[in-house]
Amino acid sequence: MTTTTAVLPEVEVYKGHFDRWIYKTLPTNMRVAKSTDFVDARGVEIAGVHFLVHSYYSNHYEHHISAPGVVDKFRPWIEDNRCYVLA
Repeated sequence: MTTTTAVLPEVEVYKGHFDRWIYKTLPTNMRVAKSTDFVDARGVEIAGVHFLVHSYYSNHYEHHISAPGVVDKFRPWIEDNRCYVLA
């Protein structure tokens, strides 16, 4: 297992499937995300927002970077408060 501080420091992470960083625990500098965290004042989705998704299966947190369509793709996690952005 390869570990590093990756994008978000302070917790142990490793590379998972699809070359994504997997965090075993949630970093302390994260907060629950809302759909508004991924759009600007005009309602246009923002590309490049780093966020973690709490897996329903493994109980780990998977790192993602926002791109067009992110709100629709991750809506179940956002609505279940299982999506986190930097505080």
